[in-house]
Amino acid sequence: MDSDTDSDFYGDDETVAELKARVKNYDVAAWWTLNAQVHMPMKLQALQKSSGAATMDPMDVDTPSTSTATTDLHNPYAGKPLTLPDFPPRPQFAWQLTETVDDFLARLPPSRTPQTAQTPWIYICNPHAHKQTRQPQGDHHHRQQSAVIRGAEDEAPVEPGADLRRFCEGAMERLHMASRFAEQCRRSGMGRAFVDRECAKAGDDAAAEVLDLAHALRVRCGKWMLFRKARDINQTWEAIAKATANGKLGIAAKVAPRPEGDEDDGDEDSERLICVYTKDFRDLEDVRRVARALRELGLVPPRARPLYYKP
Repeated sequence: MDSDTDSDFYGDDETVAELKARVKNYDVAAWWTLNAQVHMPMKLQALQKSSGAATMDPMDVDTPSTSTATTDLHNPYAGKPLTLPDFPPRPQFAWQLTETVDDFLARLPPSRTPQTAQTPWIYICNPHAHKQTRQPQGDHHHRQQSAVIRGAEDEAPVEPGADLRRFCEGAMERLHMASRFAEQCRRSGMGRAFVDRECAKAGDDAAAEVLDLAHALRVRCGKWMLFRKARDINQTWEAIAKATANGKLGIAAKVAPRPEGDEDDGDEDSERLICVYTKDFRDLEDVRRVARALRELGLVPPRARPLYYKP
């Protein structure tokens, strides 16, 4: 337009005036805030999610600011290190949305990161996995259950609504029942074949009921376990980490760091464990999908140790 009185709009005076008013009052910054999230790189979205920071101007992409804008990405390992009674403080031993996957791999290479009480594993999550079911940020109960139960603190993030404590108590009681039954069978004086058969059946029944209880209480994740030579661990972990972050594998993955006491010139034929977590051990289609994806990545060579799955 050449002047304040000229207009590129057509129509009667009332229509032109209405359109000019809409242009004058249009909030460009608000439009970018609403729509820029769709095409914004993951790292920039992560910066906007960081807490306690000023809102980023969507037009100023060169300014490394932060915001509380909501995105579809979620990292259960985000935030400050977890510190609870009777547990050592944990540093950031997992990938953070505020760093690229390459930066994470450079920060915590499994071949050189020592395994300690503070860094028992190195983790990465699938940031797309929990966007449909994630719980309110104020609900600390379920978010911390995996950390406050001894033996479960190093497993995958618990599913929202999971009652891990109740599951552990019920599962232990059921296993104790099977153990007591087996002991009574051994003391019964019956034949060896009968005792072995009844003990095996009792163990199978207990295992099935424990899995039923786990599913009912939403303790459902399982894991594929891969064993790799120490000399190949960085390359294998890089492929798994990138596929996990891109949503191509399961809900999370972890790798064992260098065992305490191993030096740089240690045994390169020693094996390290990598776990790739699936969301539901009874979702066989998803479990098989993750296995196929691992094979497509070339991580299941024909002559290597096979994959192992554990609920």
